[in-house]
Amino acid sequence: MELFAAAQLEGSERTQFVMAVSALEPLAHQEQLGPEVRAVIDGLLDSFDAASVPVEIRTSLRGRISDLKRESVRQAIRRLCKHWFEGESEAFPAIDHAYQLRSQLVHEGQLADPDVLLGGELRVVSYYLRRIFERELQLKFSAAPSLG
Repeated sequence: MELFAAAQLEGSERTQFVMAVSALEPLAHQEQLGPEVRAVIDGLLDSFDAASVPVEIRTSLRGRISDLKRESVRQAIRRLCKHWFEGESEAFPAIDHAYQLRSQLVHEGQLADPDVLLGGELRVVSYYLRRIFERELQLKFSAAPSLG
């Protein structure tokens, strides 16, 4: 919630947007994918250890491969949207779109489509985040969240 609150104090829409969308990540607890996936990944790690890969690269790759045992943040957000917004088919696509835009900004430094209006995207993300916080923290904001 702190990231979302702090986002409101930022001077640029771009920074507000990145921080607001980033506020989803602490909410998206990533669950383990199960024993079948764990067995496959463990087998891969065992065979990887036998490969003649330099230690520093192997250590880095081991961590990244081990992360495959649990769902991605995007998968966690999808799962949680079903819980938070039951019966609202538009919630996950809207949040996922915002998450993709945030990834473009963070990882590439720019949007693939420079005509995207981040102010509008920020309103959508803020609407859903406020609803999530109301539900999860049993809060009631003085003004009801809206997309308008």
